[in-house]
Amino acid sequence: MSGIRKFDEQQLLGTVLDLFWKNGWQATSLNDISKETGIQRGSLYNAYKGKDELFLLAYDIYIERFIKSVESNMVGDTLKDIINGLFKAAIDNMTGGEKPKGCLTTKILIEIDLTNELIQGKISSFVTDMTEIITLILSNPKFVDELRLPPKDAAELIFTFLRGIAVMEKHHKDPKKLLSICDSLVSVIVVDI
Repeated sequence: MSGIRKFDEQQLLGTVLDLFWKNGWQATSLNDISKETGIQRGSLYNAYKGKDELFLLAYDIYIERFIKSVESNMVGDTLKDIINGLFKAAIDNMTGGEKPKGCLTTKILIEIDLTNELIQGKISSFVTDMTEIITLILSNPKFVDELRLPPKDAAELIFTFLRGIAVMEKHHKDPKKLLSICDSLVSVIVVDI
């Protein structure tokens, strides 16, 4: 029967995610995906239409995993604990695994002009959603006296700072050093109580 996919889509998307994460947008081709997965290029094209669609599906997996990690790490009794939990989740995401791959979102942001409107929209939505999640957490009345900035401003600063941490991860290659740098930002935006 034609039209039936004869491959495990979740396994395929996991491999696709790893390729984009390791290589970035521009350096990953449909031929690379075909070679890495063992699925013929024509079959990939028939099933997904191209690299863009495969990226979008794989990036959804990335987003889901990242948000789960953030939610499970942003816990604690103090605002410092919560913000440090976010930084830990982000740094673990960048440096985890046998061969750390950095931050996929930052890699794609660097190449954003090379992508289409759908991918640009997906990245933009993720940035907006993450900033809103952080803003919501920082807006908890329990922490109102701990922030030196309005919650939205602090959230935007934190998210932007994480892009810099993603770049500096390539230099430092040491999660402890990166967390130490993050501690400095926390001390700037959170009041000691």
